[in-house]
Amino acid sequence: MLVSRKILAVIGIIVLAGAGIALAVDKPEYGLEDRGDWANTTEESVNVSSAGYIRNPNSFDINISSLNVAYRLKMNGVELAKGGKEGLNIAAEDNNTVDVQTELDPEKVPKWWVQHMNNDEVSELEVPFSIDLEILGKPISVDGITYTDSIETDLESKMDKAISQVKGTYSWSPTSAEVSETEIEIVDGSAKFGKVTEETTPLLVTFEIRNPNDYPIPTPQFHGELIMNSVEVAKWQANEVTVSKAPENGAIPPGETREVKLRVDMANERIDDWFVSHASQSEQTSGEINLRLGFDIAGQNFQIPKNGALSCDFSLQTGILVDDQDTASEFEGCKEKSLGLGSGDSDDSNSSNGSDGLLQDESGDDSNSSDDSLTG
Repeated sequence: MLVSRKILAVIGIIVLAGAGIALAVDKPEYGLEDRGDWANTTEESVNVSSAGYIRNPNSFDINISSLNVAYRLKMNGVELAKGGKEGLNIAAEDNNTVDVQTELDPEKVPKWWVQHMNNDEVSELEVPFSIDLEILGKPISVDGITYTDSIETDLESKMDKAISQVKGTYSWSPTSAEVSETEIEIVDGSAKFGKVTEETTPLLVTFEIRNPNDYPIPTPQFHGELIMNSVEVAKWQANEVTVSKAPENGAIPPGETREVKLRVDMANERIDDWFVSHASQSEQTSGEINLRLGFDIAGQNFQIPKNGALSCDFSLQTGILVDDQDTASEFEGCKEKSLGLGSGDSDDSNSSNGSDGLLQDESGDDSNSSDDSLTG
């Protein structure tokens, strides 16, 4: 990415003495022309191509014993890439462009993710650029320069918006002689992230559920997945969800409204794969959040939505190294998608909920065999 305003360091004047003669020499000027571009990207790796410049302002060549250039890419203090060049020389009144190729270290991405998510999804970008200089064997003190910027994402609001779309009243015709028509109202839904570690990103989900029936209904099973740039970043089955707050005996009484809190510990194993894909696609991400609830009532599994998952799309872009690109994100809406779920086996203790066959590619759902369509 070209830096709109060159960062310039004028290193001043040095005096070299030899054979009784003092010679005043203007120190070289240097700066950062291009803070970096993503280059040579593959599904497994991505390089950073950057450029600095060094200028000799004198009318004569400088006999440089050693000139080394160092480049780093850091976000929230985590060094994601570093590199440099050694043994450079500069002629009289000559501008030297120094191209530096570095490789992103994918193993550092989870560490950055922790810092980024625990800092309200804000990263402070730093691109330090420095030179080490010796003239006639004399080390010259040189101050480094640093390009800075701020990078933000807003994934939490996308998860929250997706969860909120489950709100509504849903009804099914009788499927058993034990119960009449079943109706469930999701009064509200929300989500936020908990304290992120290098291993997991906790998703904390809250549902407010009303039971208008004349019999109790259980705490819901919760299934879902997060996909970004076709990378399955997270996927959870109901038996991997912790119920952190539930009604007494794990059931919502007839005619009552209760708050249910769930915790999903999303594994961070593929965050580095997503980041490489994000960088290789000009820092653009197309995301998908798929969600589903299930209620076991009288031997039947009632699912919301009825014939698939609630699939919500979003987009995310950043401007870490892409020219003239601002950080932006957009929630693009939700639709029902034909991703079938198994019938589910509930855990009566409500310490967790269980289900088999999360989000398999099926067109039907045998657990809700009623001819009446789901409303809500």
